[in-house]
Amino acid sequence: MVTYQASRNLSQGNRIYNGAILTRPIGLPQAEPFVLAKEGFLPKWSPDGKQVAFAREERDSLTLKTINVEGGEEKALVTDGLRLNTYTVLPYTRREAKDFSWSPDGRRLAYSSIRDGLNNLRVILADGSSDTPITDNGDANLLVFCPLWSADGKRLAYMTRPIRIATPQENIVNFCVSDVESGAAKVLARMNTVNRLLGWLTDQDLLFARYHVEEQMTSLWRVSPAGEQSRITDLPPANLPTNFYNIHLSPNRRAVAYVAHLDGKDNVWMIPAGGGAPTRLTVNNDPQQYFSTLAWSPDSRAIYYGKQSRFSLLSMINNFK
Repeated sequence: MVTYQASRNLSQGNRIYNGAILTRPIGLPQAEPFVLAKEGFLPKWSPDGKQVAFAREERDSLTLKTINVEGGEEKALVTDGLRLNTYTVLPYTRREAKDFSWSPDGRRLAYSSIRDGLNNLRVILADGSSDTPITDNGDANLLVFCPLWSADGKRLAYMTRPIRIATPQENIVNFCVSDVESGAAKVLARMNTVNRLLGWLTDQDLLFARYHVEEQMTSLWRVSPAGEQSRITDLPPANLPTNFYNIHLSPNRRAVAYVAHLDGKDNVWMIPAGGGAPTRLTVNNDPQQYFSTLAWSPDSRAIYYGKQSRFSLLSMINNFK
C-alpha cells in the first residue's frame, strides 16, 4: 500500500498544502484509490503500517493528525502549534516531511512546535496524550527542527539554526542529540554551511549532506558522538539546488537514494551509505520532467518517487468574436 497527496487543480497554489490524502494498493494499477482524508499534506506511515500521520492547514494554523488506514475518524494530536521549518524551492514548491516523525515502536511522534513564540521539539503519544517538551530553547530567533529517532527510540537527533541573520557568518547550523527521557542535550557539530541531516548512519553516528554552492555539488558526511566529521563521498554535480532535498537514507541505513540533474535531465541514483560507486536506477529522457518526493519502502527494497512535469498552465484562446 502506498499513500500520497493529490490535488485536482494544479493551478491553485494553496492546494499544495491541502490536497486529498489517498492510498492505493501496490501492484494493482487499476485499483481505485481510497481517500483517507479530504484535506491534508505530508502523509507519513506509522512503522506498523496501520496509521498515517499528516499535517493540515486550518484557520491559518498547522495541525498534526493521524488516521487508521482501515477506516475511522481522524485523530487530532496537535491542534495548534505545529511548525514546519523546511521547504523546497521551485520547481517543486513543497514542504519537507522532516519536522515530525514516528518513533520506531510507533507509540510516539516527535514534532517541531511553536509556543509563546519559541520553537522546540516535543513528543506526543500516538493516542494524543502526554505531550512532553524535549528541548528547552529560550531564543525566539532559533529554529529547532528535523527530529530523527535513534533505532532504540531513546534519542532524537535534530538541527538548529537562526531565523534572522545580519551576515552569512551568523548562519550557524547545529547538529544536536537529546535523550528523550531526561532531555539532556548535546551539540555534536556547529557549521556555517548548507547542510541536511539525513539520519542515523549507525547507532551512534549521524549522516548528513553538505551542499557546496560554488561547485553546485553535494557530499555525504558523518559526524560521531565526539563531534568528529568525516567526508564519505561526493555525489555527481547537479545544477538544480532543489535536488539537494531529494536525498534519503534507506531504513536499513545501507544506501542513499538521490536525484541528480545531469545532462539536462533528472534521474534517480543510489549509492552505498558508506561510500562507493553510484548506480543510476531510472532512464529519463524528458528534460521537462522533475523527479521528487523520494521515499524508501520499509524493507529498503524499493524506492518510490514522484514525477512533476508542470505546475501552472498557460492557455490561449483564439478565433473568438
